[in-house]
Order: sequence, then C-alpha cells, then structure tokens
Amino acid sequence: MGRLLSSLAICSLLALFPLLSSAQTALELLDAGSFAFSNQDYPKAEENLARFVKDYGSSAEAARSMEPALRLLGVAQIKQEKFTPAIDTLNRYLKEYPQGEKVEEFSFWLGIAFLKTQEFKKAIDALDLFIKTYPRSPKLPDALFSRGLALLQEDKFKETADYFLPILNQLPPEMAFQGRIIRLYCLIETDQLENAFNALGEIDPLSDSATKIAAYHLLALDLGNRFLARENYRQALSVLQRVCSRNRILSRQQARLTQLQKSIAQQGSSRSPESSYELLRQKDTVAQVEREIERLNKMADYDTALQFRIGQCYLQLERPREAYLVMKEMVARLPDSELLASANYTLLICLTRMERWDEVITAAQDFEKRFPKNKELPNVLYIKAEAHQRIYDYANAHLGFLAVAQRFPDFAQTPRCRFLAGYALLMLDRNAEAYTHFEELLKSSPQTPFAEQSLYWQCMSLHFAKDYERSREAFAHYLKKYPKGSKEADAVYRRAQSLFNQKLFTQAYKELEDFLKKYPGSTPFDEACNLLGDAYLALGEVDRGIAAYRRVSGQDPKLYDYGIFRIGLAYKAMEQFDDMRKHFESFLKARPKSPRLTEALAQLAWIHRRNDQPDLARKVYWDAIREHGNDPEASAVEDMLHTLARMARQPEEKTQFEAQLSALTEESITAKNLPWPPEASGCVPL
Repeated sequence: MGRLLSSLAICSLLALFPLLSSAQTALELLDAGSFAFSNQDYPKAEENLARFVKDYGSSAEAARSMEPALRLLGVAQIKQEKFTPAIDTLNRYLKEYPQGEKVEEFSFWLGIAFLKTQEFKKAIDALDLFIKTYPRSPKLPDALFSRGLALLQEDKFKETADYFLPILNQLPPEMAFQGRIIRLYCLIETDQLENAFNALGEIDPLSDSATKIAAYHLLALDLGNRFLARENYRQALSVLQRVCSRNRILSRQQARLTQLQKSIAQQGSSRSPESSYELLRQKDTVAQVEREIERLNKMADYDTALQFRIGQCYLQLERPREAYLVMKEMVARLPDSELLASANYTLLICLTRMERWDEVITAAQDFEKRFPKNKELPNVLYIKAEAHQRIYDYANAHLGFLAVAQRFPDFAQTPRCRFLAGYALLMLDRNAEAYTHFEELLKSSPQTPFAEQSLYWQCMSLHFAKDYERSREAFAHYLKKYPKGSKEADAVYRRAQSLFNQKLFTQAYKELEDFLKKYPGSTPFDEACNLLGDAYLALGEVDRGIAAYRRVSGQDPKLYDYGIFRIGLAYKAMEQFDDMRKHFESFLKARPKSPRLTEALAQLAWIHRRNDQPDLARKVYWDAIREHGNDPEASAVEDMLHTLARMARQPEEKTQFEAQLSALTEESITAKNLPWPPEASGCVPL
C-alpha cells in the first residue's frame, strides 16, 4: 500500500474542517495516524485512526476523509493480527465504499479475520463470496486454501477431503503440500483407508515444498496402525515402511523450520502489505510444526513402536525371517520397556516359525531374565518347553511343562502342559511314572480337555512297559468310556497287538481281521495289515500272510517296504526262488529310492549266487549303480560299492572290480554327472 497520504494529501485534508470547533484535534488524529502508518508504527496508527473514526465518523465534514481513514485503520489492524476489531472495520469499509480501492483486498481479509476469530461459518461464506466475485484475483489460491482450513476447523472431514482434491493444482507448491497433508488427515479420520493409502502415495515428503514433514510421518504411522488393526498386513507394511526414524524426521523438520523462521523475519521487515497473508500463513505453519515436533519428542517409544509394527506385519505375512531381523535389531539396541518385551516375544514367535529350536530356548531364557513379570511369561515358558520337546530333549521338556503348570495354574495352556509333561515321561521310557502322572491328572482334573488323550496314553504306558494283559484291560476301559473317541481305532488295534505280543496268534489274527473290516483307511490300518501277515506266518499260513501284506496301502513307505520284504522272505522260506526274484525285481522298479534298496539287491544277488551265477550277482549291483548313482537321494549306492568290493575276493576279481569302477567313473565324468570323484576307487577297501 505504501505511504498512502503524502504531505500534500494531508494539507488538502486540513481544508475540510473549517467549521469544526475542535478541528485541531481531528486534524492531529488523522495526521498522527497517517504519519504513524507511513512509518509502520501500526499500534500508534490504529490508536489515532480508531479515535478519528469513533469521534468524527458520523460527521458530514469528515465524510471525504473516512475512506482513507478506514482503509489505513483496516490495514493497521491486519498488520497487528487484531482480527476482532478488524472485522468491524472491514465490514464498514465494504458496506460504505463498495467501489473503494481496497474492496477486493478487504473482501479477502474479512474471510481470514473470521477464520482467525474461529467464526468458521462466516469465514466460509465470506471466502465463497470472494472466490465468486474475484475469480482472477492473485489472492484466489490463498482464499481457496483458507476456505479448506475453515471447513477443517468445523470438523467437516469428508467435505474437506472432497474439497481439497480438485483445487490442489491451483495452489502454489508449499500450500499444495499442506493441502495434501490436510486431505490425508481427513481421509484417515473418516476411515477412508483405501483413499488415504492412495493419497499418501501422492505426497513426496522429500520435495522442496514439504514443510509439515513430521505431520506426514505421524499420519503415515496412524494409517499403518489402522491397517494393522484391520489385519490388512500387506498395506500396513507398505505404509509403515515409508515412515522414517524420529531423529531423521526431526533433523529434516528442524531444517525446514529454520527456513520458515528466516522467511518470516524477512517478510516481517517488508513494507508491502500484500505480504501480510503469506506472513500470517507461515506463522501458523511454524506454530503447527513446533507442536508436531513437541508431540514427536514426547513419543519416547516412537522408533520402537514403528519397528515393532513392521515386524508384526512381516510375521503375519508369513515372512518370519524379515520379522526376526527387525525384532533382533530392536532387542539388541533398545532399553527394556513393555514395548520391547512385546518385540522380544514376537522375536520368539519368529524363531518358532523358522523352527530354530535351540535359539528359541536361548531367547526364552533371555526373556525370562529381562521381563520376569511380563504377562507373556507363561507363554514364553510354554514355548521353551515345547522347543525342548521338538529337539527330543524330553527330560527338559518334562520339567518345563511341569513348571508352567505349577507356577501358572490359571494359564490357558496349563491343561496342555500337564498332559505334555506326562507324554514326555513316555518318550523317556519312564512308563511307570507316566502311568502315575496320568492317573493323578485324571483324578484331579476329570473335566480337562485332555482327559481322553490322557487316558489313552496311560493305556500306552502299560503297552510300552510290555504289561500287555493290563494294557488290554485299560484299552477296553478307554473304549467303553469313549466309544467314538478320537483314538478308537488305535485302541482297538493296540488290543489286538497285545495278543500278538503275547504270542496268542490265533486270537490276534481274528481281532486284526475284524479291525481291518471295521476301520479301513484308519491310521493304524497298514500296520495292522503287516501284523496280520506276521500272525499268519507265525501260524504257518503263508498264503494268507502274503495276502495280508499285499493289503498295505503304501501311504507309509516304511510299512510298505516292510510288507514287501516279508513277502519276499516268505517266498524264500517256501523255496519259491523264481517268485522271490520277480518280487524283488518289481520292488526295485517301484521303489528305486527306498532306503532298503541295497537289502533288496542283496536278496537278488543271493538268488544268483545260490544258482551258481556270481557274474549275474555282480551285474545286479553294477546295473543299479549305473541307474541310480547320480541320484543324490539314492543313499544306498555307497553300500553297493562296499558290497561289490567284498565280493571281489580273488586277485583277478579285484583287478576287474577296479577296472569297472574306473570305467564307470570316466563314463560319469564324460556325461558331466559326476556321481563320484575320479579317485573314488581308492576310497573302497578291497
């Protein structure tokens, strides 16, 4: 606006008051106010001009001087950010001087004044009128942005988010950045998380126009937490990975704050009233940024919370390795706290997911030492005992499960711990102790969820102890109590097995035949087929025994192989050597990776040697080596080589063996399969 009243203008005004009895006082007020304004002494200007307007505002003689007086007064009040009195001044000016030179500027500032005095509805109305009336005004971006602020202050979050979207490209970069931050906040507040996710991706916190950097990261953290609460772990991780550490945020935010403060200092010394709004907006931004920095500084667990949530996302996305690395770094560098305890517990869960049981035990011991009163301690001790069980350390597993049950009787997993403590005794062959343990458990807690399992394994403790008569009675009791229990088929089978183990083969095969009819497809079905075959062979009924072995389904390779070999040995016992040879040849084709491959080859070689065909016996092994030597899963190859070496007893046989082995090695190298190193012949003892 500049010096609005030159000395000539002031002199012309003096001629307006010839009839005023107190003309000197009026002139002094106007002159003093104008002079103070020209020297940027806005408080003094306001004081004199306000008195002039108040004392002489209704005077007809002062009418010609009122427009410049109100104009200067309004600007002086705006410069001082005294918006309450400014509203009256601006309103009077706009009403009385609709064609005045300050109408456009004062129309804008009226909206800002209402905004600053928290009369948000009036601010919106005033700014709407300005935007409609002056669509080409240089102040249009400021008005558009301020109208959005007024909507926000009225808690109209949805309207604010919708409002800012189409106007962002009309705002200067720094203002547009703040508009995007406001819109992001509103989308989060209205639970429009998908839109918020997209809006977050459109904000560049590293741009030169970024001012509210802390706000961006705090909002991203809030959005990530909301996705996490909704178990939308993929998006939660995507959001949280954009959030920086507190020190990095504060460093960048402090640098921007310094720039803003420098800009404010420069604008504060400017004589141009047009800079007032930008100065005001930057002051508001500084105040907001300082509040955000203060809030961030108060968040003592900010970095821990961020890393913990990222680790949780990885864990829930079945990426335990990444989760483990995040949690491990936290646990190693941060001081003990409740949040760190949660991180330590999550680290433990990661280790269990990766089945690194030795490390689980170590981590659990560390947790117990660092957080002895944490609410997760029962779970941690339970996991530690389970880890001992997984590495077959049943002695410590027993002690661990027992300790949890005794220390935490109300723990949800205590019934399971009491059961597993007894199961560990069974695995330690402490069958009598296991029997007593399960008996006490069933007496003290007859309604335990593990009652059925406890009773079944109590029966098994007798079975493992070879007390077969009592075990049959115990299994009968189980079947009576749980006729449709989860272990019904197992209990029926164990009763028949007890008869077999007592060499009561006739009774055993009858119960086994009944079992196979009643429980086809059950877990012990294949085992029962083999046992039935054994019972028939024990009774000399070979054909029925072979038929029983052939009923094995093959789902369990070990049980299948057992039946196959029992059939082969049955042929051998009956001296049906041709059938025996065909049987094992079929087995070699069907099960080339069987761990009993060498054993089957030995049976074929035995047949050839029996028939005085030693060359054919050797050929069986050499053919098998050529066929399976390059298969890393064919672990029997080395056994075949040792067998061939033992078969080469005479000097000429040893020479032939070495020659064939060298030829086979060369053949393998040529084919680039390399089943053995070239010096393999030297590794076989002759």
